[in-house]
Amino acid sequence: MFYLAAEQKDFGTGEEDDVMKRLASLVFVAACTYSNPPPQSPQYQQPGSPAGTQPAVAAQPAPPAAEPAPPAPAPAPEPLPIDPEKDMPKDSLTTNAKLELGQEATVAIDARSDVYSAGASNAESTRGGVMPSTITLAPGGGIVTFPKVVGKAACDANAGTDADGGSCAGGNTDLYNAGPLSGIKHHQRSMFLVGVFLGPKLPKKAPPVLDFSDDALGTKFEKLEPQLGQVFYIGDGHPAAPTGPTHDFVVPKGATRLFLGYADGYGFLGAPGAYGDNKGGLSVTILQRK
Repeated sequence: MFYLAAEQKDFGTGEEDDVMKRLASLVFVAACTYSNPPPQSPQYQQPGSPAGTQPAVAAQPAPPAAEPAPPAPAPAPEPLPIDPEKDMPKDSLTTNAKLELGQEATVAIDARSDVYSAGASNAESTRGGVMPSTITLAPGGGIVTFPKVVGKAACDANAGTDADGGSCAGGNTDLYNAGPLSGIKHHQRSMFLVGVFLGPKLPKKAPPVLDFSDDALGTKFEKLEPQLGQVFYIGDGHPAAPTGPTHDFVVPKGATRLFLGYADGYGFLGAPGAYGDNKGGLSVTILQRK
């Protein structure tokens, strides 16, 4: 509010009108100045922004997508205990073990290990093989398992197969008895790890032949109860994955020894034999438990 002071004087009518006009002009200017404040400072308003609106904010670019982590490297394959692509030495590479209940033992199985020489003092020379691995059992029987079996064996120029067997010489095994030891059958595989239980002496006669073909016993069994002198399939010791459950082999009454080797023959048919051209071998871990 503006106030105008003036000395009181005597004016004429013309002068009084002139003063009143100037006073009215000053009041009008003051009123306009009060009702229209000066514009906001430029630092608080973006040029071109309409009055009463917020300035537009530029969109921020999306962060780059994270690159996928590289796949974990595959574990290195376990070295073969006996290379099937190398010539075999004259002397046997097979080793033996004595078991204690609940404790694992590991043996080497030469691919020339003749399971049908089990219980003999020397390998049968006409078959060309070496003695099988002799496992002395702990007293008290129980169950024998094979937690870990690794390696490969080859017959003739075959590249080698793991302990489960493969297609060597046609992939059909049908062997006869050899004295008091039974033959063995598997019409889909050959060159697989086998075993046979014996007591202090050989049995008087051979027990029945076990057939592990796909349409017979197969190789997916959980438990097997072989007889003394009955040759049986072991393979890698597992019904399915090598890291899964193991086969359980019941130790027969009177057994004191377990022999591990291969069931070979000419074309894997007929009488056992033809061990001399086998190469490679296995590392076999055995566990006996109640």
